[in-house]
Amino acid sequence: MIETIRQGLEEDGFKLSISKLCQWFDMPHRTVYYKSVKARPKVQPRFAEPIKAMINEEPSFGYRTVAALLGFNKNTVQRIFQLRGCITTLVRQSRRHWANAYSPKV
Repeated sequence: MIETIRQGLEEDGFKLSISKLCQWFDMPHRTVYYKSVKARPKVQPRFAEPIKAMINEEPSFGYRTVAALLGFNKNTVQRIFQLRGCITTLVRQSRRHWANAYSPKV
């Protein structure tokens, strides 16, 4: 944000340092220079390919079923489901409430 403001001001002919802009916006200058260290999660092909093949073959399987059939850890399979966007949705039928079934007969 600060960098885009600085570039916009520089195009208009105003040359300001990042430190000065951070002071104006009451923002620590360290946040401008911060680069995230966390790497994107990597999916190993030896896990992803059999899981993808099984999902294409039987799309109704969830991560637990796939993990049991392939012999993988269910947490690994669930993470691959989430990263690849192949989370299956479970449609549950609503419970029937039998309000009158247990009411005393008059």
